[in-house]
Amino acid sequence: MRRLTAGLALLVLLLGAGAWRGRLERLATDRLGRPVTLEGAIELTLLPRPLLQASGVAIGEAGAEYSFTARSLRVELDLPSFLGGRWEPREVTLVGPEMALPWPPGALLALRP
Repeated sequence: MRRLTAGLALLVLLLGAGAWRGRLERLATDRLGRPVTLEGAIELTLLPRPLLQASGVAIGEAGAEYSFTARSLRVELDLPSFLGGRWEPREVTLVGPEMALPWPPGALLALRP
């Protein structure tokens, strides 16, 4: 019985991870003001605060003049809201961003503060 319960819980988590990717991409896109694509794994830490960390981050339109990548995206969420099914980010952090700029430079790139 325990194995069946553990197996079902694992299945729900795996299915939920796919839905989380899209939701996390939309949240990051809204906060950064540029399209965000996540290509790597997503990790969830619940305590002491919910923290979602995704690797393989691409920001900006593919092939656009200004786009960049990052090793990971960290989103710290509010615990009561997260347990209630709402994602209210307290902090959004890009770890290891890399940007290639065209030469000569054009208009400046802007992210939302």
